[in-house]
Amino acid sequence: MKRISALFRPTLKQRLILIYAFCISLALIVLTAGINRFTQSLFSGLVSEAIAEKQQEILRSISELYDPLSERFDVRTVEALGMHFTHEGYIVTVRDTEGRIVWDARVCDMAECNRVLNEIRSRMNKLGKAGGTPQILEYPLSYAGRAVGFITIETFGPLFYSKGESVFLFSLNRLFFLSLAVFTAVSIVIAVALASLVLNEADKKQRQLTTDVAHELRTPLACLQGSMEALTDGIWEPTPDRLAGCSEEIQRLSKLVTDLSLLTDIEWEHITLHKTEFDLADLLEATAEQFRGAAFKKGISIKLDLHSETVYADYDRIRQVFVNILSNAVKYTDSGGITIRSDGKETDISDTGIGIAPGELPHIFERFYRTDKSRARATGGSGIGLTIAYALVKAHGGSIRAESVPGQGTTFRVFL
Repeated sequence: MKRISALFRPTLKQRLILIYAFCISLALIVLTAGINRFTQSLFSGLVSEAIAEKQQEILRSISELYDPLSERFDVRTVEALGMHFTHEGYIVTVRDTEGRIVWDARVCDMAECNRVLNEIRSRMNKLGKAGGTPQILEYPLSYAGRAVGFITIETFGPLFYSKGESVFLFSLNRLFFLSLAVFTAVSIVIAVALASLVLNEADKKQRQLTTDVAHELRTPLACLQGSMEALTDGIWEPTPDRLAGCSEEIQRLSKLVTDLSLLTDIEWEHITLHKTEFDLADLLEATAEQFRGAAFKKGISIKLDLHSETVYADYDRIRQVFVNILSNAVKYTDSGGITIRSDGKETDISDTGIGIAPGELPHIFERFYRTDKSRARATGGSGIGLTIAYALVKAHGGSIRAESVPGQGTTFRVFL
């Protein structure tokens, strides 16, 4: 049984397709049901108005058949009109002011009256409108402002549909259900296409990530393996320089793993920001001081143009953002210098380094992306420093962008 269940266990792609299809189908069902209900309600309102108008028409028609000279109704015409109204679903009884029956549709043709009411009840039951019952409404009849009698209208109520109206409503319901079936089928096709597109892109990125991680790990591991084999086989002596080289590769591996773990936590929103109030100018000054030694060795300067401003953020994470940016600035600047300007809300870090080509600029915040296509390690780094900076700024609700002119330098603008 376990083997059989494993065979029918849906893959991630299948599950995503099912979720897309279910959500779109559910939305269509709810939307279609809502439109259908609204349409029926609107149609029922129109029918109710038509019934009320019909009842007023009956009153006017019967009232006009009163002869003031003879003070009687034209019975033969009342009968003709009454049978016409009967076939439309209105059973009419006319009385004079004394309560005497002038004409009664049931007395005239009870079988026809019952057939009409039963037919209306059957139509309403088929349309799901069961619950209505025959009702009797009585109205006074008047002629020239003088009471001349009473009329009783027996009908199925408070709402009923004629044959034409029933056919229209039934056809409308079928159209809604047919549309729902078509839209659902289309939604499933769209869901399959979207799921395939999303998953193919995700698979592509996942494969690229796996390739990049493998590449980043392969070089330090190969160096370590070669060094350890040389030391083990006695080819090398364990001198301090050689051991320091092994230590550097281990540190590089450790930093890569730490950075990847941090990036994963940020992207999956597992990181917790410990926000406090601090002066951003002090943070930038301390960060710049950390790189003055490396800048001095390369013969470049670091200038500060800072305005004191208190911000509410995670001190360590924001410092890491500027450490990563300054690290790149020092790394890719061989002459000139670096300038840090900040007013508290916007911080610009500009260098006079090699710059970034326009085609490369949109990709610099992607993980493992390097403008150096040869992926040479002359400058070191794992290629995710700017990715982490970008993710940390976004986690604070800010933004970061870069502007660059090849051969003239690059400026990173951070908005908090």
